[in-house]
Amino acid sequence: MNEASSKTCGHPRTTRQNNPRGHNPNPTSWTNKNTGQDALNRHNGNLDKAARDIMDNKYGSGNWEKGAGSEYNTIRKWLSNLWKAIKRG
Repeated sequence: MNEASSKTCGHPRTTRQNNPRGHNPNPTSWTNKNTGQDALNRHNGNLDKAARDIMDNKYGSGNWEKGAGSEYNTIRKWLSNLWKAIKRG
């Protein structure tokens, strides 16, 4: 195996050690770790309710899309990773 075939598109694999944005980057420019932690704490770790709360605060109640590839799903996935990190301590 040559060196070029061990890389994807000519770039080395991004790992936790060489990712400058950190392990769990914010999914949007208007969210941050505190926003996610506060929502998770308010809803006792319920990812759906926490994501819904964040979206409602930004766009108004129900004025956002839910489904594959949506901002809601991106935030929900981010909250899931954040919740796992919180539980690990």
